[in-house]
Amino acid sequence: MEKWSDVLVKIPVEAFAHMSIVGMVRLATQYQPDKIAVQCNDQYITYRELEEKSNQVARYISDMYIKPGKCIAIMAGRSIETI
Repeated sequence: MEKWSDVLVKIPVEAFAHMSIVGMVRLATQYQPDKIAVQCNDQYITYRELEEKSNQVARYISDMYIKPGKCIAIMAGRSIETI
C-alpha cells in the first residue's frame, strides 16, 4: 500500500477511535462509493466493489457454518482480486 485514500478526511479523527477497518470501508462506501479504494498498477476497485466482494466472501464463509467470532485462515496470492 502506498497511501490511504482521502475519502474520510473530513470526518473527525475521534470517530475512528473504536472503528475497525471493515467499519472504515463501510463508512467510505456510504460517502463516496465510486472512489478508488484499492489500486495496483493499472487495476483498481471502488469502495462499492470492495464492499460487494467482502460481502460475497462473508456469505461464503457463513454458508460453511463458521460461526461469528471464530478465526479462520485464508491463503491467497497478492493481487487486486485477493483484496
